[in-house]
Amino acid sequence: QILEQDFMIQTENNYELGGISIGLAMNSVDYYTAGDKDAEQEISNEAMVKQAKSIANTVLTRLRQNDALKTVPIVFGIFKQAPKDDIGGGVYILEATSVEGTEITNWTNMNQKIVVLPLVDGNPTEESSAFENFRTEVQNFFPNLSGVTAKVYYQENAPKKMVVNIMTQFYGESEIIALAQHVTDVANKYLPKTTPVEVRISSINGMEAFLMQDTAQGVFTYHVFD
Repeated sequence: QILEQDFMIQTENNYELGGISIGLAMNSVDYYTAGDKDAEQEISNEAMVKQAKSIANTVLTRLRQNDALKTVPIVFGIFKQAPKDDIGGGVYILEATSVEGTEITNWTNMNQKIVVLPLVDGNPTEESSAFENFRTEVQNFFPNLSGVTAKVYYQENAPKKMVVNIMTQFYGESEIIALAQHVTDVANKYLPKTTPVEVRISSINGMEAFLMQDTAQGVFTYHVFD
């Protein structure tokens, strides 16, 4: 999958193209049909990166054939898509900028990863321990919740963002307010103060409440949707 965005710059009388962004979404698993059965084959990271770089250079060459794009900056981002059964989602793995020419030689490794909580295996981290304490206390008070999970987004092995999702069977206004108030208290008690955190409370009707964190003070407040 290839996505393109064009960035325009305003001039005195008009707009002109200032740059182009190209995103390449690469599969990490090849899904296919063998006879009458569904099959899959994992694609190695090395093979995926090699193919992505080749595609990027092919796209770049074709774009540069247009005289109007000879010296327009073109940014390429490589996105590694997650397998179908991976709820963590994909991540950006490489980025490069071409100012001119038809070949990209210097790529920047984005070093991103997403960790889904609670951990199924692996060594506990500060973030996973904080979330586990949060989850335990919330579920002890509201044992009928459908689920409490989170995703932590890392860059260079440092946590950059945590998104907590709470699924509830409640959807009455008073019940949602009570849940949001309790979750806010527990979030202020356990969740990280230095990493941006957002908490989404949802039911079968959609998002019911949203907790926002003032990162300067590390304090959560909530909003209940009408």
